[in-house]
Amino acid sequence: MKVHLFVPCMADAFVPEVGLAAADCLAAAGCEVVFDPRQTCCGQMFANSGMEREAGRLARRFVGVFRDAEYVVGPSGSCTGFVRERYGRLLRRGPELDDWRALRGRVFELTGFLTGVLGISAWAGRFESRATLHWSCHMPQDGAAQGAVEGLLRGIEGLELTADERRRYEASATEQEIAAGALSVADAGAHVFCFLRRIEGLPDDTSARDFTDQD
Repeated sequence: MKVHLFVPCMADAFVPEVGLAAADCLAAAGCEVVFDPRQTCCGQMFANSGMEREAGRLARRFVGVFRDAEYVVGPSGSCTGFVRERYGRLLRRGPELDDWRALRGRVFELTGFLTGVLGISAWAGRFESRATLHWSCHMPQDGAAQGAVEGLLRGIEGLELTADERRRYEASATEQEIAAGALSVADAGAHVFCFLRRIEGLPDDTSARDFTDQD
């Protein structure tokens, strides 16, 4: 099975190891991984900022790059969801609309592809650690995606995910989430929380050992 890997622009710029890890996972699952260097941003950031003309250009590029792919898989539920659900609006007057309609059913978030297409219910491996699962802002809206992620992680021996801390992260981190106690974990020394933006009005009773606000 040939899979075209789509690496979101933020991952490529800040955490390129995410793209490499996604490629490793797909290869370990028996896929032939293809990376097309013509790919760029899916356009979500522009669309979310009201810049639909710019987003439309990127949508047309995405469709042009991947129209012939057997599957397109990316390690971002928000990006792949944006491609599947919102490109229709951006392409409604363009010739790429039919190509997108044919492509959209072959675009998947990584864990959804592993479970839904490849039928992998649990990821075999061992990792002795304790972790907090932070849902992205789109994931809480997709119960199937959450189940896929948790099912895969349950297969890893030695990995501990505690329900109370896992459920605390139900959306992208905001000032309101911090005020609601996102930093108040039982073992502050075992957690790291980083925000690349300024956060105002932090409550005085947070229990995190260290907090760094970077401008």
